[in-house]
Amino acid sequence: MKRVPLAEFEAHCSKYIEELGREEIVITQDGEPVARVMPEVKKDPDPWRFLGVLEGRVYVDPHDDLLSTGRKWDARP
Repeated sequence: MKRVPLAEFEAHCSKYIEELGREEIVITQDGEPVARVMPEVKKDPDPWRFLGVLEGRVYVDPHDDLLSTGRKWDARP
């Protein structure tokens, strides 16, 4: 995490934005943090793509009750 005084950030904003990698920048005023600049996180356009990693490794029986704990219980008082 890089700490930059506000006046320095104002004077060289473009430079800091170009250098912004994975590390965030904390902008300070009188030594105290006042703002934080972070890189944009790009979202995966296909949120189900991660399931491809499990292909061929995990088998789920479609007839199983996936929400069951396997324990029998009675909700009556």
